[in-house]
Amino acid sequence: MKQTKTKTLCLLLAALMLLSSLTACGKDKEKDSNLIQLGDYELLYKGACIMEDSDGNDAIVLSLDFTNNSKENASYLWSVDETLMQNGTELEVATVYTDYNTFTTVIENQFEEVAPGATLEVQTAFVLNNASGEIEATFEELLGSKSGTITIDPSTLTRETGVNAGTEPTLPSTTADDALLEWWNGEWYGWWKMTDCSGSYESMEGQWWDICGVIEIDEDRTGTVTLWDEDYTKDEAMVSAAVSLSDTGTGEHGTLTSEGGWFTDVALAHADWIVDPGLQELADIICIDGRYENGDDTYRYEIYLRPWGLYWDDVEEENRPYLYADWYLPLIDAGKSMPDSIGADAPAGSGNMGTTTSNPGGDTSDGDGIVTEEQVQKGYVWMNEVNKNIFDATYDDIAAYFGVKGRFVKEEYSDHMKANYRYYKWISEDDESHFIYVNFKENVSGVYTVSGFNTSGFSGKEAIARYLDTVKEEAAEAN
Repeated sequence: MKQTKTKTLCLLLAALMLLSSLTACGKDKEKDSNLIQLGDYELLYKGACIMEDSDGNDAIVLSLDFTNNSKENASYLWSVDETLMQNGTELEVATVYTDYNTFTTVIENQFEEVAPGATLEVQTAFVLNNASGEIEATFEELLGSKSGTITIDPSTLTRETGVNAGTEPTLPSTTADDALLEWWNGEWYGWWKMTDCSGSYESMEGQWWDICGVIEIDEDRTGTVTLWDEDYTKDEAMVSAAVSLSDTGTGEHGTLTSEGGWFTDVALAHADWIVDPGLQELADIICIDGRYENGDDTYRYEIYLRPWGLYWDDVEEENRPYLYADWYLPLIDAGKSMPDSIGADAPAGSGNMGTTTSNPGGDTSDGDGIVTEEQVQKGYVWMNEVNKNIFDATYDDIAAYFGVKGRFVKEEYSDHMKANYRYYKWISEDDESHFIYVNFKENVSGVYTVSGFNTSGFSGKEAIARYLDTVKEEAAEAN
């Protein structure tokens, strides 16, 4: 009897221990579901809430513990890539202010460097599509392959109000703020390079060009960046970006972030550019690093800019812009301001500069380049998606396709590329800001073939979606 009682007590104790163990495992599993291992980094999802963004939209704000297990300092911003999906749609990044007076946002801690072994709480914000659809948040190593996902039901989240929310922002008027704007605003000069090229840009791997630009940021910390290289001008720019400026960053100059606009023929979105001068080894230099993607045509671009008028004596000659000695130095030595096109206004005897003229010798066409809006967009689709031998096409081939001669823009000899170039436009009769800009290179004496092309004023992706099938059919009929 005593032995049976003892066995019974042991069985009960074992059952209780098993139940306790199962319960504990359940808690650990729940905890682990919020823990994401990303190589040298660890994320712990702590919760989320709904806040109002700068445009009055509902935004989901996630709180995470970021642990740096690497051997070097690291920030969340440059270590983790994040994507939030709701109802099959990727959510846009939200700007949620915690203090309008200083323009501080919830993501401020993402810029802060974390020492090895340390943990920092960070927040990230995205605009909600609706208040009930389940959200899938995926986090990936920025330079690795590890990833993890958590699921959030926004209907269970509470609504919170940020610091100073509901009040009208007051513009900063401190001397520090004036100095910040003064550093960014003005004329810039440097070079840009293409790498990781694919599609129709594969042959341009490693090529680089001089580039000029103007940055204009207002007191509300928003503004524009306009950039043009050797194939563009200030009025017909390569890049026109809307940007915002924050004083948060790794250095004294804050961080510039893209908010919209265009890079050649692809749209820029919020945070496609995150420009932090404090990350550069040299003083007075910025690097704009981005990715061009248009169908199968892709490349990475790096743009390095310094204020116009600055001598690059701290940079080795091979790392200076190509036209630095022949064009830039003579201009700044003469006290000249930045011209609206690269190569223009070079003083006499300024070196081995190429020449540009609006009335060159030879047949450069007297066409007006005017076609319909549909022809402009179809022309881009034909050149970008259908004509696989586009870089063998001559000027006459392109003019025959459009049915009219192009509007001549300029002719120049590029000492950089050791070749003559001609530039033409085919322009929409409905809107002159919509056009295709085509560069032709003289590979054989008197014969100019396509060396590059881009769009202005309309979306290449939208044109492809609208006209690709039609253009393929038309090309097949025309053999």
